[in-house]
Formats: sequence, structure tokens, C-alpha cells
Amino acid sequence: MLQIEGIPNYRKLDKHLWADYAEFKCMLSKDKEYTGADLADNLFTAIKDLNVEFDSFNDEQNIIDVPLLKDNEELFINDIFSVINYRSAAYASSYPFYVENKKIKQKKILNQLHRLYLYLLLCSHLRFIPQTNWAVLTGDFEYISSLALKKCLPERAIIKIFGTTKSGGPPQYVGTTFNKIKQLAADLNEVLLANKDDFAPTASKDKGIDLVAWIPFKDKQNSRLICFGQCKCSDQWPAMRFSSSLAQWNNWIHFNNHLNNFAFIPYCYRKTGGSWFDKSSIGDTIVVDRQRIIELIESLGKTFKFSSLSSDKFLSQLLDTSKSATV
Repeated sequence: MLQIEGIPNYRKLDKHLWADYAEFKCMLSKDKEYTGADLADNLFTAIKDLNVEFDSFNDEQNIIDVPLLKDNEELFINDIFSVINYRSAAYASSYPFYVENKKIKQKKILNQLHRLYLYLLLCSHLRFIPQTNWAVLTGDFEYISSLALKKCLPERAIIKIFGTTKSGGPPQYVGTTFNKIKQLAADLNEVLLANKDDFAPTASKDKGIDLVAWIPFKDKQNSRLICFGQCKCSDQWPAMRFSSSLAQWNNWIHFNNHLNNFAFIPYCYRKTGGSWFDKSSIGDTIVVDRQRIIELIESLGKTFKFSSLSSDKFLSQLLDTSKSATV
């Protein structure tokens, strides 16, 4: 059903992605284990096939970039497992793996949060997933992100999905792009700046936002807390993080107050120690990564059931298939 061949084109410095790779290999292995030695074997096999040298690679290039010199191999693998050890401590009982030295082993009994973690791992690397399954995974991510956003706001906050709902629910803003923006401006009681002629007659895209939220008042006036959110399963999300920002949307709607820009990402965007992997990529954005999503969903308690989502079926099939397959 799913097989990772070779090694992904991550840079050496993308330790958080290499840690995901190790977790992926563990999840898909027959014995549900993955070690530093396994990672070394995978790297050396790829190196042998490519017949290249470590010094020919550069961290600034988005190409296969792995340590080939023996002096660097152990340090590199230690760094990856340092990230994994951080995750084990940070996610605590929500982490679906046991960690011992340079070995991870998937837990035999997976609760709702364990399955949520593995699901977010899948969403972080759609390149490994058959494209026919993307819509289900990304649709459920949109829904999970809306639940996480709701936990960030007061109970009376209104949260809507902008554009077409990939999760299968009824669309909450309909028609052309212009009509959707017009409906949104009316909901927020803000001044519409966009003109119908600004968009192609058949344009219907969401213009960079997936979620919109605001805190209503009985007077229905503007000057209120407003949040826009993106739900991105692409590792290129930093380049798109401002498409839901005030600077972008002030072209179409005049906002009386600052717009809170959220970016929901399934990645664990952390270095060892818990700091952001790249602080400069955050900008004027409230980033809710894998760690924050699980923290927020965990606070829902038993009201959240990952098993009720369509993605749970795909995850179950994946885990069952990997029991009898070697990757």
C-alpha cells in the first residue's frame, strides 16, 4: 500500500524532517522498530547507488543531502535521535513510540492521540502517500485545525471554513471568489474594497485562507477580534504564510483592527530543546505545529475521537498492511 524507497531529498540541517523519516520507517516496518544502525544502512545504500561524495553536497541546495564521511555519520545520527528524544519527552503519553538509546519502537496499543500523531506524520509527508488519498487526509486536517483554533478562542467565537470544504461538509461560503469575499465582509461587518472586475468571472479559489474566526458582539459592529488561518500540509508553507495576512487581505477588505494570522501545519517544527526550527520563517504568524495541535486536541478530552474521521480508516489499513510487508 505504501513503500518508501531510497531516501528523501532533505538537507542535512532539516533534522526535524529526518526524525519524521525515522518515525515513518518505524511505523512501516514489519517489526515496528527502527534504529540508528538502520538509518546508517539506508544512508549508505543510497550513497552506494548514487556513487557520490559528501563534500559534493551543500546544505543550501534542496537535493539529497546526507553525511557520507564516516566522521560525520555518527554525529548526524546522534542529532536525529536527539530530536526524537526531545519529542518523546515533549509529547509524553501522546507519543506513539518508545525510545531507548538509538532505537524507536511503535507502541502496540495506540490510543486516540497516538493515532492523531501518526496521522499528522502522514500529512507532513504527502510525497510518501498515494495521491488518491490526499483529499481525505488534507480535508480532515482542515477539520482538526478548526478544532484547534476553537480551543484558542472563547466558546462564543464563530469559526467557519472558507472556500470548498474538503472534509465533505456543506460549503459555508459559496459562489465565485468575489461573492465569497463579499459574504465574508458582510459577516465581519467590514468594508468591502474588492470589485467584481478584480477577479475572473469563473474564479472560485479561497485566496489563501482555509479558516476564518471572529468573536461576535450583539451590536454587530466592527472592531472585534478576527482570525484567518491556513492549513498547510506542504513543507513549503513558510513561503505561503502571508497569503492569509492583513497585508494581503487589505486589498479586498478594509479591516478596522489588526488581523490575527494563523498557520496550522502537521510538522513538528522544532529543534532539540523545543525552539522553532527556523524562527525567521515565523514572521507575523501564529504557528500551530504538530506539538501545539496535539496539546490543543488533548484538552478536548474524550469529546475528540480520531476514529470518527475518514483518515482513521486509511491509517488502520496502512498499519495492518505494514505488519506483513517489509519497507
